[in-house]
Amino acid sequence: MLLGALVLLVVVRSGVPPYFFVLAVAVSLAAVYVTVRAGGDFRVWAVYVLAFVLFTYLRTLADETGNPAQFGYVVSLEKTLFLGSVPTLWLQEHLYAAGKVGALEVSSLVVYSSYFLAPHLMALAVWRLDPGRFRPYVVAILGTFYACLAVSFVVPTAPPWKAGLVGDLPHVFRIIRDISGGVSPDGYRRAYEIAGPNDVAAMPSLHMAIPLIIAFMAWRLHPVAGAVAFFYSAAMAFALVYLGEHYVVDLLAGLLVAVVVWKLVWWRRSREQREGLSQSHARGEAPIGKRRRPLKGDARQ
Repeated sequence: MLLGALVLLVVVRSGVPPYFFVLAVAVSLAAVYVTVRAGGDFRVWAVYVLAFVLFTYLRTLADETGNPAQFGYVVSLEKTLFLGSVPTLWLQEHLYAAGKVGALEVSSLVVYSSYFLAPHLMALAVWRLDPGRFRPYVVAILGTFYACLAVSFVVPTAPPWKAGLVGDLPHVFRIIRDISGGVSPDGYRRAYEIAGPNDVAAMPSLHMAIPLIIAFMAWRLHPVAGAVAFFYSAAMAFALVYLGEHYVVDLLAGLLVAVVVWKLVWWRRSREQREGLSQSHARGEAPIGKRRRPLKGDARQ
């Protein structure tokens, strides 16, 4: 399943012919069906895969809506929040030496890149460990993807490294390119194409919102898993700002989207559970675990 989703991600973002794309979708859905039919979750997995594929395609179009890319407002917000300074500039000035790649840069790149796998791995974990929460997780993840996408369509916003190119900020190093391009320029270009290039979808930060959804779900699975996931979210926040890919205000907006979507999903789930319980009471059914065992005299003669 995870392999199929990643193959679809590559297919959608690689400009293949339509017939090949349709074939890849069909094969991947068939693989999902064979894998999960015993659990009865095929429809949820199918929605997850198809909606994610659609998202990856639409995201590449966010810079083609005709709305001009925004640079200045987010710089102003950042400076207002941090009393005239920009955290990305401060971090790079104090921690990064151009052309020198150390453990901090490599680890930040690893954390940043893990975003492309993390939601799928978490989907598998939830499906395996707590199937009753799989559907809410899928709804929360997809809701977060599409909510952030909608904002980027309306207000396409450039990241710090791009603002540095046009003069809204002093020079900002795009450390990901410095690391990957220095090792393998062709590999970097290919990876950039597969990842879905969109240089004006920084606000709100999906790279921040999705790890928070993962952390919320991990906490429901087990407090230790939740603690690890929240640490991962914090590491992602640092990496995004240090690497020059996002402003702090992008992260805050992403966090806000994730919290709102999460609250709505679980509010809806709680409401459905209450309605189901009310219907059971209306039919005279006792909650499971409190139903009286039939007595001998109850049996039909």
